[in-house]
Amino acid sequence: MSEPLSPLEQRIESEAHRFELRPLLELLATLDYGEDDVLFESSHDGRSAGVVKSVKFRQRPIRNVLITVELGLWGDNSLLPSYFQRIAELSNDPNRVYDFVRYFDHVLIQNLIGHLHPEWGGSFRSWPDTLRMFFRMSSPASPSTLHWVTQLHFPELRVEVRRLNVKASSDQHSVKNGYSRLDGAGILGRSYVATIAGLEIDLIAEEESDLNGREWSDIVLLRLNTQLLPLLGPFAIPLVVRLIVLAHASWAKVDGPGTPEEQGYLGYDRLKGNSEVKHSTIMYRGITGFTGPKAMQSAGADVSL
Repeated sequence: MSEPLSPLEQRIESEAHRFELRPLLELLATLDYGEDDVLFESSHDGRSAGVVKSVKFRQRPIRNVLITVELGLWGDNSLLPSYFQRIAELSNDPNRVYDFVRYFDHVLIQNLIGHLHPEWGGSFRSWPDTLRMFFRMSSPASPSTLHWVTQLHFPELRVEVRRLNVKASSDQHSVKNGYSRLDGAGILGRSYVATIAGLEIDLIAEEESDLNGREWSDIVLLRLNTQLLPLLGPFAIPLVVRLIVLAHASWAKVDGPGTPEEQGYLGYDRLKGNSEVKHSTIMYRGITGFTGPKAMQSAGADVSL
């Protein structure tokens, strides 16, 4: 006796016609149905308004799921000659003909889905490795590509990217007794400052917080440390990221008794001034991928531009 379906599986079967293929496959993946556990077949009649006609979960003889779609050899736009359809209709056991064609049907539909949605399965051995290769080919150190990538991670903010000469401190060439050669390559002192070509990202927000009341500085820090900086890490890009807030909701006042969280800097809150004055906070300064401090805390220097 087969095991009963879960409530989610029952709902998927009853509302299968409402699914698109990619969301359906992603949902099946959360139920531990891998690429080898999903079988495809085409529908014999074109009565479904969408691509997916039905979904059937089967526990025996093996656990799998059968997806019937309005594509394939039996679909309305099939290239299969009508001769095979007539053979199936005139046969005493049409299911034998359907089973014979169903094998090729599954392979063709699976290959089609694999090319339409390569992240699910298809021509690439490893889709994440392929994405990293494509990203490397797009030259992430260029302003245009960096602008595109940053805008994807911060769609709510206006993004500006420009080239910038960054001052970097290094101690690689400091003179060491017994190790350094007197050939002019060493320097006296612990470190030296050199100017290298880098990039600067400006994240421009209209207000201090988003629609949910969260501070933009906290949101930017979280996304930088968990999404953007790990993505740019392999490319060692000298980078400066600034958060620019165009308007502030609070003005200067003397702090009274209260908790430390309620108090401002040096006993004062922000100074009241022209509403057009912008405030910039450096959220990150460094070379991506190098071990060191993460994006700076939101209590960094607040500088008027």
